[in-house]
Amino acid sequence: MTTQSMHVDLPIEGMTCASCVNRIERFLSKTPGVEAASVNLATESASIEFQPDLADRAVLIDAIKAAGYDVRDDDQEDGPARPSVDHPWRRDTRAIDRERALSRAAQP
Repeated sequence: MTTQSMHVDLPIEGMTCASCVNRIERFLSKTPGVEAASVNLATESASIEFQPDLADRAVLIDAIKAAGYDVRDDDQEDGPARPSVDHPWRRDTRAIDRERALSRAAQP
């Protein structure tokens, strides 16, 4: 029996550029059960199609966090993403911190 795929939109924090989008999409696409993932920098959200018997919201959020980004708390699980209230300097600071951590992890 084939399970019908589900769709969820998740609001993402911390993206600053196209590389962020590509990284999140790559991590989501490697997650078992994810059929398609599209991340939009302008709306700060990920639109994901997945098989509910293989993945759930928590698994998807874990994949985004593994990529180095956060999912904003949203009262509506599958509702539209809320706009970010972060100041640009806070996002820039987090991006710099994330890049430093990644470069430290890549060093031998």
